[in-house]
Amino acid sequence: MAGLPLRACGLLFVTLAASCAAAPRAEPARGNLFASIRITESAFKGPIRDKQGFFFYLHEEPGVAGPMLEGYEFRNGKQVDEFGGGSESAGVIEAIRKAGLTPFDFKREVEEITARLQREATARGESFIGPQARDGAEWEIVIATESGPFTLRAWNPRGAIDQYAQYSKNIAKLKTVLDLLAQYYGQLKLGPS
Repeated sequence: MAGLPLRACGLLFVTLAASCAAAPRAEPARGNLFASIRITESAFKGPIRDKQGFFFYLHEEPGVAGPMLEGYEFRNGKQVDEFGGGSESAGVIEAIRKAGLTPFDFKREVEEITARLQREATARGESFIGPQARDGAEWEIVIATESGPFTLRAWNPRGAIDQYAQYSKNIAKLKTVLDLLAQYYGQLKLGPS
């Protein structure tokens, strides 16, 4: 499939090689790391030393048109699930490509939107409450894009992503990609439609 970020995936693989190499697998992941959504620190347990989260890889399959998307879930450094690689992956890869995510400064955009919404609320004589972190965890999200890797490291970023997607094209694109990855995983768990 033309225009897919396979070269960028290789850069992500190099970036995350140290964390990926330490985790045991039933079999080595095939292809290049396309996206990772992992916990780096817990509010209750502190830094997470073992690999924990979801890791998506793109690989070419002989005799199959286009790359395949496979995922692995890790808990406490152990692989607990492997999913994907079927015919559904081509549609997901294309939808992610069409979302048009490019690297951007998530923290800066959230700060700018929060400041603007607070000013607007104050002008109306109201209070504004932005996304709230409720304990939880620090997450690192890395996604290969055609313009290079998008990287985000933040505490409980999903609240800000969901709340601010309507105010930012960049955050809306990120939300779309994360939703597509979550749906892909979920649909495989629930079976074909």
